[in-house]
Amino acid sequence: MTASAGQSHNPRSIVAIDVGATNIDVVQFDQNLKVIQKRSTPAVRNPAPPFLSLDVDRVIDFALHSIEAFDVDVPVDAVVPCTHGSSIALLDESGELALPVMSYLSSVPDCVAKAYGEVEPSFSEVYAPTNPGALTVARQLFWQERAFAEEFSKVRTIMPYAQYIAFRLSGEEASEVTSFGAQTHLWAPEANRFSSLATTRGWGGLAAPLRRSSDALGSLRGIALNGRGTILCGIHDS
Repeated sequence: MTASAGQSHNPRSIVAIDVGATNIDVVQFDQNLKVIQKRSTPAVRNPAPPFLSLDVDRVIDFALHSIEAFDVDVPVDAVVPCTHGSSIALLDESGELALPVMSYLSSVPDCVAKAYGEVEPSFSEVYAPTNPGALTVARQLFWQERAFAEEFSKVRTIMPYAQYIAFRLSGEEASEVTSFGAQTHLWAPEANRFSSLATTRGWGGLAAPLRRSSDALGSLRGIALNGRGTILCGIHDS
């Protein structure tokens, strides 16, 4: 589907799936971007092992039920996933998660933090500090690569959290620059490419195809709608 597909007609309503660390908000907007309806539920994290992780199935189920309910009153023509940027999905060759989606509230072992400090890219390249705990996505990947080598060896595709939500809804793999560039150490903004660390360790080569945040990926799967239900690539929440 092309970037303009599903956008040739003004959407009767647009649904934003806003996934934060605390809450999951699903909001329906009209053509003038005024809120029609909103549903919220607490975000849930699953405890270790192997590490504190995000309950993605809860997000998907809540989003689908909300979209289905919204569509009864005003047809849903477009859906935009929007999430925090400090989580990433690691998919195997079948499109299943090779490891759970790590929560950035995970406690990074001291030995991992020390070892990452020896390889982290410079601020002048990535324009981001190394944040506490697991807030820096490259440090998450570094930890998973070292501590869960068998599972990590099965990774064939890496995609940011917003695009993983879009993938679960549409079946189309994608990634997007605002999510990769949000304090992850994976993106070099001035060079407009993956960072030296991401390139050296092969993570950039595993990234799903880069798309624009407004690109249409496909139609919503799993439920029948009155609206077009076009899933857009999505964007980082700030």
